Amino acid sequence: MIALPRLSFPLFLFLSIFTVSVRTNGAESLELLRRAQANDVDSQVNLAILKSLSGEVKDAHYWYRRAAKQNHPLASRMVGLNH
Repeated sequence: MIALPRLSFPLFLFLSIFTVSVRTNGAESLELLRRAQANDVDSQVNLAILKSLSGEVKDAHYWYRRAAKQNHPLASRMVGLNH
């Protein structure tokens, strides 16, 4: 079982709804990775969420940190929860 940080209910609800919209197929995943590597902050957060859902915690944290450096509020919150 994956240990998840405690989230407030509104944030949990937001992430639950939001993650449905970011699930992708293989080609979309490659495009998402390409955009994230090109410093697109929304792609970095979406990729971090996908990595979290698939249990790739270290990769997820890496992408959350990159997005947080660009002042993305959700990414900043997730980085703070993971420390």
